[in-house]
Amino acid sequence: MEEIPPQNLREFLPRYSEVQTVETFSVIGGVPKYLELWNDRAPVLDNIRDLLLSPASVFRHEALFLIHDEIAEPRTCLGVLEAIGGGLRTPVQISKVTGLPITHVGKYLHQLLALKMVRRVQSVEAPDPTQTRLSRYEITDPFLRFHFEFMHPHPDLIETKRIGRLMEIITSRFEAYVGKSGYEELARRYLTGLGDTGKLSFTPRMVGRAWCTGAEVDVFATDPKSQSALLGECKWTTRKVDVDVLASLEAKAAAFPRLARWKKHFAIFSRSGFTAALKREAAQRQVMLMEGTLLE
Repeated sequence: MEEIPPQNLREFLPRYSEVQTVETFSVIGGVPKYLELWNDRAPVLDNIRDLLLSPASVFRHEALFLIHDEIAEPRTCLGVLEAIGGGLRTPVQISKVTGLPITHVGKYLHQLLALKMVRRVQSVEAPDPTQTRLSRYEITDPFLRFHFEFMHPHPDLIETKRIGRLMEIITSRFEAYVGKSGYEELARRYLTGLGDTGKLSFTPRMVGRAWCTGAEVDVFATDPKSQSALLGECKWTTRKVDVDVLASLEAKAAAFPRLARWKKHFAIFSRSGFTAALKREAAQRQVMLMEGTLLE
């Protein structure tokens, strides 16, 4: 079966709020098998404890089963996935931590790309993103991403049944993880939809993320033909976003030399809304403010 689109997940999770739905999307994505096992009568973190970390759960060894079923040399590919899950996103970084020669890393990345276990991400701002060598790699599937972020690095806690300690680690980082893994992805999809339906001041040719020395932008849309760009920031917090976030976004825009002559637009995505000061500033300067979970 195809994965369930994020906007349809609440059909599987009718008792959940939109916030809980985004949290669930960030952990298990839209895989029907996983959604059928998820208990929307219990909080998301309780599901993580009782399903993903339980010795009796199918989730406990699901990631390793997937890898061993699909890959002829699972040990080496597992090392590459461990590196990517640990935040090492370039072939050079992966080579250093795994001990693989840099000339061999590409072979295993190509295999993981073909299986759609990882994806290659390129900076949208690059003059020719299809040719740039400044690529990063990330785990594609949300569940595998969660597994290598939180479960795989702590086998000692799982094997000794110190689940309470592992839950403390997960809980302390969960809001930031959902913002990065789920909310940013939803914002990019949402912006793509606005562009496709003519609801932006220009039609983006590409929507993704962008980075350069000293700056990284969560949501980045460009149209080289009209020399227009939109830079967006995502905030998955319980606090209202203030004017400092807009100032930071504008500073990041200045770090991309190619945009110096381009028309620049700005957007801020916030789970919990915006301060009155930012709303006034945004109205004066035509900054897009997008509030909520972006599931609609």
